[in-house]
Amino acid sequence: MSDLGYFDLTYFFYLEGVEAFMCTKLPLTVNLIPGNSCPLEKVLKNTSGNKIDIEVFAGKFRHKCRLVAVSVDRQTTGKQRRSRRRNRQKKAR
Repeated sequence: MSDLGYFDLTYFFYLEGVEAFMCTKLPLTVNLIPGNSCPLEKVLKNTSGNKIDIEVFAGKFRHKCRLVAVSVDRQTTGKQRRSRRRNRQKKAR
């Protein structure tokens, strides 16, 4: 078990080399490409239900990963966006 106070895709390669697994919340800046090369937005829109579990490639090195995600309702999404916006505004001061 490890705590990533930062995010570094090269660490994924290390873990893969020692046959370990990791669960992490990806930053919004990480580029994800589904294994079937279909745009991720299209995959998400065409998913029935509120869960997704697919193979993706992450970052510029295209590291093979598993994406597990659960969608939230519109009210929760709006609350999270407002909170992030307030935090950005505080940091900008």
